[in-house]
Amino acid sequence: MIEIRRYEEKDKKEAMAIWNAMVHEGIAFPQDEELTDDTADEFFMSQSYTGIDVGSVAPQGPHEGRPLRIYYSTLY
Repeated sequence: MIEIRRYEEKDKKEAMAIWNAMVHEGIAFPQDEELTDDTADEFFMSQSYTGIDVGSVAPQGPHEGRPLRIYYSTLY
């Protein structure tokens, strides 16, 4: 079951790690710089909606128990 809730400041580390992995792999166009502790909250909170998938977590490895996905949207 997928459970998505609105981004909160407590999600910053995990959401930043997911986002930076996408940037590093080149799949976060047009983003080309990784987020930092100083820029992550501002970025995620500036979107019209940033959702955190809390129903799906990594089963093992370095990201064990962390969310697998983030969803974001900006309305223009």
